[in-house]
Amino acid sequence: MTHYRIIGMMSGTSLDAIDLAYVHLQLDKNGKWSFELKVSDAIPYPDKWKVRLGRLMEQNALTYLKTHTYYGHYMAEVINDFIDRFELRGQVDLLSLHGHTVYHYPQNKLTAQIGDGAVVAVKTGVPVACNFRTSDIAAGGQGAPLAPLVDQLLFHEHLFCVNLGGISNISVKTTGENGESGVLGYDVSGCNITLNYLAGLVGMDYDHNGELASKGRIDEELLDRLNELSYYKIPPPKSLAARWVRATYEPILKLSRLPVQDQLATMVEHIAIQLGNEVDYLYERADVAKGDHDSLLLTGGGAHNDYLLSRIAAHCDLAVIRPDADVVDMKESILMALLGALRLRNEANCMAAVTGAGRDTVGGALYFG
Repeated sequence: MTHYRIIGMMSGTSLDAIDLAYVHLQLDKNGKWSFELKVSDAIPYPDKWKVRLGRLMEQNALTYLKTHTYYGHYMAEVINDFIDRFELRGQVDLLSLHGHTVYHYPQNKLTAQIGDGAVVAVKTGVPVACNFRTSDIAAGGQGAPLAPLVDQLLFHEHLFCVNLGGISNISVKTTGENGESGVLGYDVSGCNITLNYLAGLVGMDYDHNGELASKGRIDEELLDRLNELSYYKIPPPKSLAARWVRATYEPILKLSRLPVQDQLATMVEHIAIQLGNEVDYLYERADVAKGDHDSLLLTGGGAHNDYLLSRIAAHCDLAVIRPDADVVDMKESILMALLGALRLRNEANCMAAVTGAGRDTVGGALYFG
């Protein structure tokens, strides 16, 4: 049995918090991975960081570079505090960091996650792995999504896995011609980015449990406009950027001139319909590893939205499973820990079958502090 003790760190597109998970990963002699989530925490962003990161795409090159460096110092502060609070000093083999995505234009061979890993390594004294997407982009891939890897290796008992983050994505287990197991995954639609935007119009950070949406009326005309977006006609592999989500959904919602609760109800229905469509599409593929007890695992912040889950269940003819709250919230940070462990092993951690790259790649730059 091989063991790794890794802190995975994730900053999501919704800019609500930095998530940290201290994970023990084990690889047995049969090549099967397992994990134990020891401790975790979500550190809300101060307002100044929400504003700075939210506006960074419109700033000049010098401001971008300064933010890249200063954000590295901020991440180091957050990690050092986490290590000290949970008495983990000397018990961490690696920090595996996603950074915060600013640009994601795979069609232009471009992706950028800020946060200087060298700064974090020096300031914490712990080796750092970061910048996981760029090798896949260089190999012609989308650089996303990364989540299907953790779905395949750590959540293999579920046929479908869906993460309801700022953007929703889906993965499904597959079986090749020779019986080898694999996974296919891609981004489905906007999710919490748009739901939180709508909640913000009435002074809320988010729609708790979907309570406001549940009181709204689904507007069929708005729903049709959302469902007709061209992205849904593109076959996988494909991925979405936060900027595209904001620039696409928000104008359509504004033009509807509906009450916010009706917009929320319609957007929730749209998210659920698109997931249902993708489950149907994937279930028809010959290589999907169908079984007698197929289920759909839901994680990410949106999995706390009971109304959203009820609408997903209505559009997906599968058992819908919500795991323990710590896994719901920390799955992406657990993913980062797994990516880091594979990077230490020099094994592929970005899969061409998911991203459309010319080959599997070993992603991640390493820094030693």
